[in-house]
Amino acid sequence: MSVMDEPDFAPKFAKSNVKRTGHPTSCPACAADLTGDEIPHGSLFEVEATHFSRVIWVSSMKRDAGVAYKCPDCEHEWAIPGREAWFAEHKSGE
Repeated sequence: MSVMDEPDFAPKFAKSNVKRTGHPTSCPACAADLTGDEIPHGSLFEVEATHFSRVIWVSSMKRDAGVAYKCPDCEHEWAIPGREAWFAEHKSGE
């Protein structure tokens, strides 16, 4: 039996083949994998990503925009790149 004849036991979407959405893929505090479940084919939304993201988007009422990401496992929050000042404002309660 040649290598070409052997069955493929690899998962359909190995982590290296997961298309990302621009969201973080791991928590900087606890290193949890933030890659969610596979997006079903033919779902309501057609996107280029292959998997949902588990990361939580933290919004600011004052800024009416996202200011941070939050890990669903350890609840660590960190600034969205480019919004560090808004994140500091959010953390101080202003």
